[in-house]
Amino acid sequence: MASIVYYFIMSFTLGLGMLIVVAITVVGIGWLDGLPIPLWLSSAILLASAFFAMLGGHMVEGEKAQLLADLQLVMIAPASLLARLYRRLGISY
Repeated sequence: MASIVYYFIMSFTLGLGMLIVVAITVVGIGWLDGLPIPLWLSSAILLASAFFAMLGGHMVEGEKAQLLADLQLVMIAPASLLARLYRRLGISY
């Protein structure tokens, strides 16, 4: 939740959008928890799938995968995508 506070400090609109993103994520985790397979297993499957998709993307681009840089991008990407969406919709942030 500290990241949400940080987003609200940067911009109220961005913080509100990220709060919605977190709420959608929590609902998704609740849905995964309701599946007949354990939550840890479904989460591990999603993580492995995303990791291999990321590696495949790096192979297509012809770049070497940099795991630590990719982890930083994972942390920044939701806010960056939300800012891009705001710009397209003409919402100031």
